[in-house]
Amino acid sequence: MNARQELDSYISQLERRVRLDTLSRGAAILAATALGATVVLVLLANLRAFSEGSVIGARLTLVCILVFAASMGLAIPISRLSRRRAARKAEEMFPEFQQRLVTFAEKRAPTRSWSCWPLTRSTSRAVPHPRLWRQAAGCWASWARASSSWAFSSG
Repeated sequence: MNARQELDSYISQLERRVRLDTLSRGAAILAATALGATVVLVLLANLRAFSEGSVIGARLTLVCILVFAASMGLAIPISRLSRRRAARKAEEMFPEFQQRLVTFAEKRAPTRSWSCWPLTRSTSRAVPHPRLWRQAAGCWASWARASSSWAFSSG
């Protein structure tokens, strides 16, 4: 595997990680919005003694809120993802790359005499990889388990 392929593979890995991070953040936004909206709508429906109109209105409102949250928290951020944004995010987290990774991601067909070739596997491996998404996934998994067990046990 030559240096160009290694860097291309590295940027692809970064893009997958950024995509997973974006998906987990969007899912968190959607879950928090669903929880908050449900609590508020149940309180409002309770004021009207859970009449048929209040329950139907609460359901329609909840669907509208969830569609809006899904579009703002998931659809728009995912549509904005690209290789260049993934490289830029890595550059922001690890300035040791010195803009070489962004330059490689922006350049479509690099030549052999291109000045960024010093950024090889050894350079990219020297920069630590972010593992924050694993911690966040564990946190959200614990929260999801606790909330679902509470929901099932309370009726």
